Amino acid sequence: GGPTGPQGPTGATGSTGAAGSTDSCHNNVTQNGHGFSVGNVLRIQNSATTYLKAQADNAVNAEVVGIVSAVVDANTFTLITAGRITGLSGLTKGSVYYLSEATAGLLTATEPTPNGVNVSKPLLIADSTTSGYFINQRGFIKYA
Repeated sequence: GGPTGPQGPTGATGSTGAAGSTDSCHNNVTQNGHGFSVGNVLRIQNSATTYLKAQADNAVNAEVVGIVSAVVDANTFTLITAGRITGLSGLTKGSVYYLSEATAGLLTATEPTPNGVNVSKPLLIADSTTSGYFINQRGFIKYA
């Protein structure tokens, strides 16, 4: 046998993964003194980049952008805009959860009362007592 041939070039390096646990549906948000908890449903304040708890009591307050999946610290939280969320409690597997008309930021198994102002906004389908799939569906105003 003859001598061994030269070694070929090294292949390309693979891409680096995202920092932390963020992707297009999981975003770390910095907002000083946010006060949010896991499971809070949020909207963006008009004319600002401030997040507030969403509520189904009118069309403006019901413009949901996501749900809090983790609280990093007093000034940072993780917002899920779509997908599976864990760390919740008191859910019923297979039930649909709506944005609450009565309490800002809350999910409820009770669809808001139809009165021409409240918004019916289904947001989560539970797959266990502590988790579910967050799906930001189109809300609509229901009339009695």
